[in-house]
Amino acid sequence: MKYLTYEDDEKGLVFVAFSGSLTHSEVAEKLGKGRKGTRSAGFVSITSSGLYCYGESQSLGVASLLTDSKLATNFFQ
Repeated sequence: MKYLTYEDDEKGLVFVAFSGSLTHSEVAEKLGKGRKGTRSAGFVSITSSGLYCYGESQSLGVASLLTDSKLATNFFQ
């Protein structure tokens, strides 16, 4: 699964998870964020210790952040 995060004036930090068949740039464009509006992006895996975010988006040139795993956990609760 892939993900990206962005800042929203009303909602704050938003986590978006989506299918691996889509590119990060496609999703960012549909959200109206693009490269400059995307805070972080990468991949989500389920591990024995919980959700783990890692990697980077080649299509956006944006990497995951250490804090993204906590965001992912909150998103799926």
